[in-house]
Amino acid sequence: MRTYRLVASLVAAAAIATALAAPAQAVSLTMPGCGDAVQVSTFHQGNGDFLENLAFDGEGGLWIANSSANRIDRYAPDGRVTATVPGIRAAASIRKRGDSLYVNYGDGVPDHLLPFNNAGVVRVDLATLAVSPYADGLHVANGSAFDSAGNLYVSNSGGLTIARVRPGGQVEPAWVTLPSTPNGVTVIGDTLYATLTLDLRSPVVAVPLADPGAWRILTELASPLFKGLDDVYAGPDEQLYVAGNLVGELFRVDPATGSACLLAAGLPAGITSQVTNGITSVSMAHDFGPYAGDLFLTAGNGTITRLSTRH
Repeated sequence: MRTYRLVASLVAAAAIATALAAPAQAVSLTMPGCGDAVQVSTFHQGNGDFLENLAFDGEGGLWIANSSANRIDRYAPDGRVTATVPGIRAAASIRKRGDSLYVNYGDGVPDHLLPFNNAGVVRVDLATLAVSPYADGLHVANGSAFDSAGNLYVSNSGGLTIARVRPGGQVEPAWVTLPSTPNGVTVIGDTLYATLTLDLRSPVVAVPLADPGAWRILTELASPLFKGLDDVYAGPDEQLYVAGNLVGELFRVDPATGSACLLAAGLPAGITSQVTNGITSVSMAHDFGPYAGDLFLTAGNGTITRLSTRH
């Protein structure tokens, strides 16, 4: 899901992260390549906006969370912006369910610095673009994912928990507590997968939906370098795609075995001042012109990147 603005927590860890991070063009020293012939191109050139997350609406649109501009924008396959929903403060993860988008808010600098618990989720009606409250009381609402029953899981990246929001908006703020800052979340079947951004092992954890206390580390992607993991996405191939924000690398992980490979390197990466320029989210295009099956990635430098593995 993501997404995210690493701000205070990553800046505080910048000395460690900078020492451990690879430059943008580097590859993971002990991570095998996936073997795919990946073609990388720019869908939208960065303009300095902090793009946090993305989702395809299935009707020819790509929605982008512009966190720094407090809005979400809809892009057509030709790159034009065809709709904008303003007033979503520090917008983060976008997830579509039914005829609505569910958009996290409160993933900005003040949210990381102070425990206000003033983050949450809004619902955007795709027919009218009307915005309504859905859930609140969260602490840096970052990544999110729905399960088949309609429960929405939201990472509280200002702390160590993932919240569960039941259908209708009832919040369980600490559905599971993890040992480090959770970021991206995604669900396959009866298991939630999450990245832990500030854990130097760069792990992806697996959390059983029926027994969240039995979570386990699925894989560690620091091989050997700290990645600053951001979003994790479950593709239609039921593989996990994981964004290495700090190093500009995209990984593919088999959730059945935990085996991982490097799909692409040399993507947007690095820290500048209070934010990262690195990749923040990943998702596979569907019903989006000629791009079906391509991976799209947002980044903190405002770039939207397209990855094609078709030959």
